[in-house]
Amino acid sequence: ANFSNAGSLTGVVNAYEPRSYQTMENLWRNVEGVLAGAAHAADYNLYWGAAGKIDSVIDYTYNSPLPFKATAGATWGVLNAGAVAGGKLATTSFGCVEPLRSRSDVSGEMGSCGTAVNLSQTVVPGPVIFNTGTSDLWAGQTQQPNNGFGLYIAGHIFQFELAGGTVPAAGTVWSLRTYVGAIDGGTDGGTRNFGPYVFTPFASSLNAPGATLSTTITANNQNLKTASGDLSAIHTVPDPYYVTDGFEASPTSKVIKFVNLPERCSIRIYSTSGVLVRILDHRSTSGQQGAEDWDVRNRNNQVVASGVYFYSIESSTGPRVVKRLTIVNFSQ
Repeated sequence: ANFSNAGSLTGVVNAYEPRSYQTMENLWRNVEGVLAGAAHAADYNLYWGAAGKIDSVIDYTYNSPLPFKATAGATWGVLNAGAVAGGKLATTSFGCVEPLRSRSDVSGEMGSCGTAVNLSQTVVPGPVIFNTGTSDLWAGQTQQPNNGFGLYIAGHIFQFELAGGTVPAAGTVWSLRTYVGAIDGGTDGGTRNFGPYVFTPFASSLNAPGATLSTTITANNQNLKTASGDLSAIHTVPDPYYVTDGFEASPTSKVIKFVNLPERCSIRIYSTSGVLVRILDHRSTSGQQGAEDWDVRNRNNQVVASGVYFYSIESSTGPRVVKRLTIVNFSQ
């Protein structure tokens, strides 16, 4: 007879959610099974507008609005007593809402309904009946002393009895947290004991309307000095060098980078005929650690011609290495 099984809210006498094996008979699980595809673990905020109209329902877990729809799905809607036969809203009245109305596997639990009933965005309080499960569904009827309404949110059916039958004021916010999982434990009424009750959450599919998946990758690119004695990773960027690259601030300020350098080394650049083109003396600084820039000019400050060049790296931390690079340039 305790119908406040779904939390508490200001101005609400009873917040009730029918549950198989708890408040309804075991076959109510068929109703829950039909609606399970629309349910997911989430936090919702319901925002009240003026004159009983619900302004919006926001799924804050997925940062997306839950859309209103006149039928039950991954949506929300209000069921009023005035919309159902007899003018009294019972738990089983949701059986008149599609897709429950068309499902033969739930008609035994919710009764048959000749005319489909649409959900609404506006609450019109009326008489409410909270069904509790027996073999005769209607034998468990208990009409509440105050008017109320029914609410469907993403696979969950609720009924509310309002204090004095008064709808919440505009600007009121109701919060709902839903779960997806299973409860195990207890006894079977006989000799078997399955231990304490335990709730096990289940991961559900990403079925929230408007939900998106995104990945943010933060890259921390650094030129680090080469470990002592290891010069094998030294190379030039770009290679080949073709007229210009992204390191250059203007068409005349050319840059080729030598990277993965040790803390101290000498770079000698030669033409294929063995002529010394340039000497770079590398000393690592905090802003240029492990890298040295070459302005693609020779010892006479002239831009070098296109061709293949060799460079020699000499360091006190390891043996000398010789590598090559290719330059495609224009004449100045």
